[in-house]
Amino acid sequence: DSAFRLIEVSQGAQAAFEGITPLMGRDFAEIISTAWPGPFATEAIGHFRNTLATGEPHISVTTMDARASVADLQAFDWRIDRIVLPDGSYGVVCYFYDLSERLALEASLQQALADKDVLLREIDHRVRNSLSMVAGLLSMQSGSTPSAEVKQALAVAASRMQAVARVHERLYQGRQVGIVEFGAYLKEVCDDLRGSLQHNSITLIARTISVDVPVDRAIPLGLITNELVTNAFKHCGDKSTTISVELTTDDTHLTLSVCDDGDGIPADYDAAAPKGLGMQVINLLTRQLEGTLTSPPAGGKAVFSLVVPIAPSRTAGN
Repeated sequence: DSAFRLIEVSQGAQAAFEGITPLMGRDFAEIISTAWPGPFATEAIGHFRNTLATGEPHISVTTMDARASVADLQAFDWRIDRIVLPDGSYGVVCYFYDLSERLALEASLQQALADKDVLLREIDHRVRNSLSMVAGLLSMQSGSTPSAEVKQALAVAASRMQAVARVHERLYQGRQVGIVEFGAYLKEVCDDLRGSLQHNSITLIARTISVDVPVDRAIPLGLITNELVTNAFKHCGDKSTTISVELTTDDTHLTLSVCDDGDGIPADYDAAAPKGLGMQVINLLTRQLEGTLTSPPAGGKAVFSLVVPIAPSRTAGN
């Protein structure tokens, strides 16, 4: 009231502040100082007195503090307004909202999310190790077969496995769960291909930029790169050739280009009905990504350009 005495406490406040009823009629500054010692009590008393004197309301930010009589840290929002009492004098009323339970629940949810992230990273780590093991076994089998055709098929299969394994390695190491830094990943794929395909007369160059891509788009993009580069290796023969992989982006789309300075595309090549498994896989993954693949004409320079949206449309997969 105008004499700064506590004159009324709601039922909800009585539940939150046990034992407050005997304090009715006591000086409110004394009550506050007993319940909350230290700077908080002094600041709160100042806000109450200012609102009583000036009529200016006070709205607090979320406050977390320990009461002298309660062990747990409490969190609450509160507001002070001046009111007119039945006798015509001024008083102040404080509305407060206990946020302790809500904040405890939020902390529990945050911990659950952190635990889920740890679990997902561990899964990615194990998947990566399993895929790398299979790729290694395929490479070993490739080295032990006398057939050049079988050797090539096993090497391609191993490179596909390794391309997917690299995604899971990036996911395990990444800052965001489910997001791959695609530029660095693409360089790793090219490094793996350079080592596994082992062609002394071919130079493989990767020019990339840093861009974050969701995992469900990074995997097919990595496989497309693997297929395009593998096809280039396969068709270059023994001629000294440079294969270039380039990644660029704007705000909404990625552009992936693979080209080489070899003999070009065969005269009987039909982009609409490719015969090789590699191009069939590329076309299938391009449709999955809602992308556009520009293929060179028969007899033209080997330049393939893929443009895909960074994020899928809402109708993708329907």
